[in-house]
Amino acid sequence: MTETQQQPKGEPAPLVEQVGAVLGSVEDVEEYLTGVVHLVAEATAGCDAVGVTVVSGERPFTAAYTTATTLAIDAVQYALDEGPCLEAHRTRSIVRADLDEASERWPAFSAAAADFETRALIALPLTARDGSVGALNLYARSTQALDAVDLPKLTATASRVGEVVAAGLAVVEARQLAGQLEEAMASRAVIEQAKGVLMGKHGLSETEAFDLMRLQSQRSNVKLRTIAARVVEEATGRPAAAGQAAHRLDAESTGARSAVVD
Repeated sequence: MTETQQQPKGEPAPLVEQVGAVLGSVEDVEEYLTGVVHLVAEATAGCDAVGVTVVSGERPFTAAYTTATTLAIDAVQYALDEGPCLEAHRTRSIVRADLDEASERWPAFSAAAADFETRALIALPLTARDGSVGALNLYARSTQALDAVDLPKLTATASRVGEVVAAGLAVVEARQLAGQLEEAMASRAVIEQAKGVLMGKHGLSETEAFDLMRLQSQRSNVKLRTIAARVVEEATGRPAAAGQAAHRLDAESTGARSAVVD
């Protein structure tokens, strides 16, 4: 958790500043949100528990919580696709819920939550730019316990958390995309090398060499990159995982060569 500015000695930074951070991995996001829920719980009188719902690809999950007892009420909302946490995220508005009087608003959720200790809940959207990445959720066992919470402070805090999480998830997704692109480029390089081996060894055209490997990939249900790697490994004298596949390519390439000549 990083503070955004120095505070006078003995005076804590405002909550919204305490939740500022720069995240670079999934582990950073998890650690950050765990810190956030405990900070919010400590700063909010009447609150028995705090959790964070993160929505990724329309799939909600509880990313952090102060007590495991709130996981059940979250799970019910996710399973039924209704409830205060999801509504706050979808509408990008603060949702206050007295669960004893929520049957008309969320009938299925209200019925399922009847036996839970939590009776009051405030959900604040984790807004980021023009959207939301989830909700900051405050739980209480008493219906009046959250009546006096500082909503402006919590709203600003939730917005800051939303910005941090959205930026962190964007970094994670960008790195995953970069990794996928690097892997694709590596696969392509191996395939190009294998094509060169088959062209030089059997006098095939570039298209014929590729089609030969593609055919072997389909017949053996082995990825094209793996077939190509085996061809290159055998040609360079390095141990091949399955030399038989390369031998089959040799035999089939002779047939392909004959067909071309004919």
